Amino acid sequence: MKPLRFIFILIIFAGCQPQSDSEDESILARMDDKYLYESELKDILPKDISARDSLILVKNYINNWITKQVLIKKAERNLTREQKDFSRQIKEYRNSLLVYEYEKKLLQQQLDTVVDESLISRYYDENRQNFILKQNIYAYNFLQIPVEDDPEGILEKLFNQSNPNAKDSIISLMVNMSGLYDLSEDNWLSFNELKRIFPQTLSGINADNLVGQSFKNNNDSFITLLSITKEAKKGDVSPLFYVQEDIREIIIGKRRAEFIRHMHNELVNQAYQKKEAEIY
Repeated sequence: MKPLRFIFILIIFAGCQPQSDSEDESILARMDDKYLYESELKDILPKDISARDSLILVKNYINNWITKQVLIKKAERNLTREQKDFSRQIKEYRNSLLVYEYEKKLLQQQLDTVVDESLISRYYDENRQNFILKQNIYAYNFLQIPVEDDPEGILEKLFNQSNPNAKDSIISLMVNMSGLYDLSEDNWLSFNELKRIFPQTLSGINADNLVGQSFKNNNDSFITLLSITKEAKKGDVSPLFYVQEDIREIIIGKRRAEFIRHMHNELVNQAYQKKEAEIY
């Protein structure tokens, strides 16, 4: 928000309000001896917000501030000294934050986050029952080419061929073009995900009998070709490619937990050895 607009909004509230000890700062609200100053509102307004929306945000902020101060006052008066003592909770919270930040620093410095593909495959084979599909998914190829790059439709003819050599020909031709393609057949998506990526190409298409079908969409700039090559059904074990990133995170998570456990044990043992810690 531009400074002039912000000043205009605040004038509505602060124009006739008392000034603080600093002559340049207006008081917008008061609760007993607590004051809300104009400067406290400068960071709450997003940029490029309308004057009307700014006014609403400022009014809500002031109302919420007064409500909070009233509740604090009532709590101070009606809670016992013991009920208002949060020193233990504050100390525990601070200690938890300290430990968390120290662990995070060590993890960033020392945790091995490189996961070999063989580890992913082994985990997948040993835990296949944990990767049962909850919906049908589909493997696909796609090709998106600028119209001017293939005026004779050669790439489209190659794309529709089942001959494996056709893929090599497409790839060699695409090297000199600005289009996109994926012919790996290792990408798997649900039908809804496919429709989000290829909304025009799959417009009006339902999920029945997709395997083996090809779809085409033309516009002034691009030709998009999509073929559905395989299907894995709900209740089947998920293809490895579909869950490999999940498995990677699982393996790193296990490493993280083991790293923290080992670090805790090591530090505690060192404290005992140095006589810094004792159990009586």
